Amino acid sequence: MTFKVAQACFLGAASFGLLGLLSPPAAAEVVMNKGETPCSLQDNRGNAETRVPNSDTREYVLAMEESGELRDPGLMLEDGSFYSFYFLMGEAGQNLEAQVRSSGFQPVLLITHNDTEDVVVAAEGDEDGKIYETFTLPHEGLYVIVVKSATAGETGTFELSLGVER
Repeated sequence: MTFKVAQACFLGAASFGLLGLLSPPAAAEVVMNKGETPCSLQDNRGNAETRVPNSDTREYVLAMEESGELRDPGLMLEDGSFYSFYFLMGEAGQNLEAQVRSSGFQPVLLITHNDTEDVVVAAEGDEDGKIYETFTLPHEGLYVIVVKSATAGETGTFELSLGVER
């Protein structure tokens, strides 16, 4: 299976605007199995990260990570929440893990297939601003990843990472 980051701008989808494109880091790997304690990994920029154990026995390779900020003024949805979004190209049946860590706001992670508008992930962060989800892509094609605030007007910074099953 391959995991590719969309390199083209996608315009015209609902009220979205392009804030940035994903860029996969050089070979950073984390392998975690069921029951393991959190471990650390280091990417090609020397950034260390502690990972939460998977709830299954799958192994994931860190495919991308992004840092972002929800700010005022910024992109805003009809409910008054600020958001940021990214794109990825995926294959049907691909298993992924997603993590969001935020500071200053409670995050919501939405991942939808661009053509079918199927919602693959809709998760709200805990009170510490963390989301951890594993999921399987139902279709091949372009996916839209949205990180938004749970409450209107909330702002702050976030880190988004995606891992793909080996």
